[in-house]
Amino acid sequence: MDYREFINEVENTILDYMPPEYENAEVRIDGTMKNNSVMRQGLSIHREGEVLTPKLYLDEFFQSYEEGDSMKEVCSHIAKEYTKHSLDDKTFGVESILSFEKAKDNITTKVVAAKNNRSLLRERPSTKLDDLAVMYQIEVGTTPFGRATAPVTNELMKSWGVTVSELHHLAVENTERIHPSKLSAIESILVGIEENMLEEGITYQQCVLMVLTNEDKVGGAGVLANPQVLSKVSEVIGDSYYILPSSVHEVLVIPKECAYIMDMTPKELGAMVRDVNAEEVSKEERLSDHIYEFDKDKKTLDTVKESKEKTKDLER
Repeated sequence: MDYREFINEVENTILDYMPPEYENAEVRIDGTMKNNSVMRQGLSIHREGEVLTPKLYLDEFFQSYEEGDSMKEVCSHIAKEYTKHSLDDKTFGVESILSFEKAKDNITTKVVAAKNNRSLLRERPSTKLDDLAVMYQIEVGTTPFGRATAPVTNELMKSWGVTVSELHHLAVENTERIHPSKLSAIESILVGIEENMLEEGITYQQCVLMVLTNEDKVGGAGVLANPQVLSKVSEVIGDSYYILPSSVHEVLVIPKECAYIMDMTPKELGAMVRDVNAEEVSKEERLSDHIYEFDKDKKTLDTVKESKEKTKDLER
């Protein structure tokens, strides 16, 4: 059974494995464009009167089937996981998305690579951030597995009657309020010490490598959209710094002086990012193949051109 046949089988039989309240529900499986133009097949099950439903992606379940699980076992697993993903917060209905007044406090940022997401960016409002792009989403609830979000599309923004600039300002503020930024020395993380060097009273002690993310470590690269946070990092370390985009969930920070002392050139740091992306980061979670610099005096975020040298060589 190939992937297409697997999807058809799930679509035709999954209700047999769902709880009784799903007996008359409608099953939908459709392709969803994810980060970096990754297309994934998502399952959603719509009961009468339900506006917001979870979407469960089927790739990993097909992998289980290929590894020897029966269709009965796979469908039972899908049904169990789908039920778990149902929204805990039932207060979110369609008005929580269509009404700007109700949605505005839950709009947050999502940072992606602009070049790899052209299709998405045609459909969604965005703000340029060097060669990255800031998109926006509405956080509509939580599941046992994390956030449930809905994208802000061009049509939705137009219906709200707001500008991209207004949307961006609001989303940046909301993101920091809902998901506060976190800067930790990598040594502390490795030994299990929870710290946030952005908090008062925690001093910088010549950390060579730091992790910049948010408190729940999901979509943490969104901190790059917040110039106040980036400035606070430079104040904490007392230096301009390089940013290694390890994934959409976190970035690494190296003070420029530390990189110089350790003889870590931008070209070498760029090669490090590319190696990690190729070997350890899924395509959907990649942010960039080169590094950035935040200048503490100019308060600007820019690509370090030297870190792209190998990429340019490969493209020739």
